[in-house]
Amino acid sequence: MMNEKKLSNGRSKAFGTKLVVGTLLLVLGVWGLASVAGGFLGSSSATAGSAAPSMPTGVARLIGSSTTAGVARPNPPAVSPSIPHLNKHGKPAKFKGDPYPTGVTDYGVNGASTYSYYAESVWSHVDFSRLYLTGCAQTSTTGCTLGYQENAITQNVWECTSGGACANGQYWTQDVINIAQTAATTFTVSVGDNIWNFTAGNSCSYGSMSEAPISGSGGISTYSCGSYYSYGYSTTYSLSLPFQIWIWMNGYVNSNNDAVVQFYWDVCDNAGCSGVINFDTVTFNSLGGACGNCAGDDQYLISGTTSTGVGLPFDLEGDLTGNCCGHTVTVPAATFNMYDSYATTPVTSAGSTFYVPHAYSTGDDTAETVSNVMMAPQFPNNVLGETGPDNSIQLY
Repeated sequence: MMNEKKLSNGRSKAFGTKLVVGTLLLVLGVWGLASVAGGFLGSSSATAGSAAPSMPTGVARLIGSSTTAGVARPNPPAVSPSIPHLNKHGKPAKFKGDPYPTGVTDYGVNGASTYSYYAESVWSHVDFSRLYLTGCAQTSTTGCTLGYQENAITQNVWECTSGGACANGQYWTQDVINIAQTAATTFTVSVGDNIWNFTAGNSCSYGSMSEAPISGSGGISTYSCGSYYSYGYSTTYSLSLPFQIWIWMNGYVNSNNDAVVQFYWDVCDNAGCSGVINFDTVTFNSLGGACGNCAGDDQYLISGTTSTGVGLPFDLEGDLTGNCCGHTVTVPAATFNMYDSYATTPVTSAGSTFYVPHAYSTGDDTAETVSNVMMAPQFPNNVLGETGPDNSIQLY
């Protein structure tokens, strides 16, 4: 059963003061909507009550050095053999095709140069000042629901092979929000997660979850010729514009040398914030038996110089998408800003993270996409999204 909650008026205001951050004239040629002259986004206070993280405010969202690229780690392996990029549905990846998963993606690429870094906490944030979904076009029969996904690949998840040898596993983890409009300025948001095995591809372009048995609040499901982990959190929230969403994942090794991934979310509107919610914790129970105790070092990798076993990049993505199953949503109207950030240790406060060094406007992991959404640079390390022609660009 889903439990819907409204945010308490007793909490601190999520949007106490507004900050005009620049002017961007965007001409909207779809659905006959008028342009918003000037991209005035509420880059405002998101500090909530005692249960919420210390969220940065206004220009203070310049969280740490934008050039810090994690702690020193061994260089990642060489680029994998050339494998056609396929998403989990076995379709060609969307990065060079329209429509796209659209938002902020760090590929470890800056123009013609590449870089790599490791993280144990990866964050995505979206701040909506305008959103209209009623009557939107969607390639599904489940209603018009917008997705917001954080996608990242954790590696050094040590698996025990059938021969009793330790092996380095790579797993795609997804923290997924669904946003449904219930009134002119009111929306219901829900959250869930997925984990896919990217260690070695097969005809499905992903592997089985049996290589590293896992425990969490969800379960294993089959898909085509492979399997994946999924969980849907039962509590939903009712939010009114303007509202903000944070989703983040912590990946680390516990005292038993088991790899652990924690999934979080926090939502805010004028009434306050939900507070930090760790809605699922997944443990990879793969280090006993014939393998003994493998010395794992579970962490997220962002790298422009290597790719996963299924040929997809080691990246960090915060994307607007369809709600499920390869769907595309054509968004009638939206104005929002976004950022992705990370930390080299597990954290539960955005103020303890660093912006990603560089970003592109389109993702490459997921099959769900949006249309009629364009991205543009805003102030340093934040980006502006508006309804308009789809675009695939380097943002900064």
